[in-house]
Amino acid sequence: TEGHIFYVKGDLELHEAYAIYRKGQEFIDPKTNAVLANNTQLVAVGRVFRKGDVANGVPASVKLEQVKQEIKPADFLMPAMDGQLLPAYFNIHRPEQRVNGTIIASVSGLREFSTMDIVVLNLGSEQAIKEGHILDIERQSPTVFDGRNGPRYKEDSNSLEKLVTDTNEFFGVEADEDTQVWHMPKEKVGELMVFKVYNNVSYALIVKNQHPIRVGDFAVIN
Repeated sequence: TEGHIFYVKGDLELHEAYAIYRKGQEFIDPKTNAVLANNTQLVAVGRVFRKGDVANGVPASVKLEQVKQEIKPADFLMPAMDGQLLPAYFNIHRPEQRVNGTIIASVSGLREFSTMDIVVLNLGSEQAIKEGHILDIERQSPTVFDGRNGPRYKEDSNSLEKLVTDTNEFFGVEADEDTQVWHMPKEKVGELMVFKVYNNVSYALIVKNQHPIRVGDFAVIN
């Protein structure tokens, strides 16, 4: 509760405000399965009223000013405004280089989202992404089987057909004479603007969409 005192192992600045965070969802790269970053959840805000002395085993004393959730031992502190400020304005432009990324999460947690929703990309400063970059959102059109019973989407085919097609694609083998496999192109379904960039992930605002946007859609510049 507000006014509660807790103790922190660390060298904190006297009278400074600190935000208390909890480690949350891992952001996974869909191509490599590597953990790109962790989402953090704001738990509370406190202010240091007594400095500690780590060398002599004395913790810093912090008084809570705002509380959103119960504080737990594994939560961590950062200066209250560290990394939270956004630029006063954005230089909105398209990157000069080709970009090929993926929407890996959404802030809302919903399956589909639209204009003004915030999404997470597996692109960051290491991929030369900057605040203000405008990227196209594309979606892979589904594979089509054209066989004896007429054309149908891969998702509507039976398990054996899917297995054969996936195996053929892996080994670079063309479809048999009875079935033609059509690999459909990607189509543009919207645009987004990057507004916050970290090393390997970034946050972006959907600014235009023709269809609901989904996790797994691509963020690209061709």
